[in-house]
Amino acid sequence: MADFPQIRQFTVQKVVAYQPQTENEGYNWQVCSPATAGSFSAVAYFFARDLYQRYHVPIGIISSPWGGTPAEAWVSAEALQQLPDFQAPLAALAQRPARPATLEKRRSEHAYVVLDNDMIAPLQPYALKGVIWYQGESNTGRGAQYRTLFPALIRNWRAVGGASCLSYLCSSPTSPRPTLPGPSDWAEVREAQAQTLALPRTGMAVAIDLGDPDDIHPANKQDVGHRLALVARQVAYGDKKVVAAGPTFQRMRMNGNQVRLMFGNTGSGLLLKSGTTTLSGFAVAGADGQFHWATATLAGPKEVVLTCAAVPAPVAVRYSWANNPLGNLYNREGLPAVPFRTDAPADAASKPESFTVLLSLA
Repeated sequence: MADFPQIRQFTVQKVVAYQPQTENEGYNWQVCSPATAGSFSAVAYFFARDLYQRYHVPIGIISSPWGGTPAEAWVSAEALQQLPDFQAPLAALAQRPARPATLEKRRSEHAYVVLDNDMIAPLQPYALKGVIWYQGESNTGRGAQYRTLFPALIRNWRAVGGASCLSYLCSSPTSPRPTLPGPSDWAEVREAQAQTLALPRTGMAVAIDLGDPDDIHPANKQDVGHRLALVARQVAYGDKKVVAAGPTFQRMRMNGNQVRLMFGNTGSGLLLKSGTTTLSGFAVAGADGQFHWATATLAGPKEVVLTCAAVPAPVAVRYSWANNPLGNLYNREGLPAVPFRTDAPADAASKPESFTVLLSLA
């Protein structure tokens, strides 16, 4: 059924370079058809198909992927120079030749600008309508660093001419559901992604419920593409009526042993995931900082009430704070709530600075 001649894909060739390049050989533009669609990025195909069926405008996909790579590999040297963590590695990189000598070495070089140099820099002549960023796992364990690295990446790519539609991490591979609430490196990266929404013209498609605990590459790409298309309709196409995101924590109010949580992006109202009867994934802590699972109930279209016998005086709340979380809070449009914590460290609450380069729509 993939007969969409006005959807086409150009796949950028996987090449590492130590210095910025002006060309990437890549592969020819492919017209989307039943014979070619199997070679398309699955997420990008479903994303483009949704948008084409709604707007009936030609869509060109530039697919520039390399699995298992960290965000810093996709940022230019000039942008990384502004971040203290990367200044020393960049100084060493500047002494290297333009490209690695062997294919084996290319495969091992996934850090510090080497993919931006040859897989992003040559794309600069294009005026991009938007960018889907589908990454994060390789920066797990460095969530605090990601809070500044990710905005730097977006600013860098905005200079190419694109807005940013962001996708979320799926479930952690081979990770069981938590029996007790606790820390999570994956949750910290997700938090850093969510904070980037403070930047203008960004959006996020939460896909945390579409993952596979036994496979880092979950099979359900169709729903990921659909949710990204909802974000693009709102951010890139200016459709203010579309519900593009799931419930997002706004504020909390303490009332004795109860915590009342207010959410935004509730659409037609809050809802439990289909097939479940008990709201799950919420944990509360008192002054001692020890988290316990909370009993959660819906209280109207925008509120959730929490109680916990083990925490008579709660001061902090976490939701879906785990590698492979339990949360099942949705809005009636079928979009999952964004994981969050109210006890974030002080540096995590800072807002990234606004961009100075704005998108020029094609």
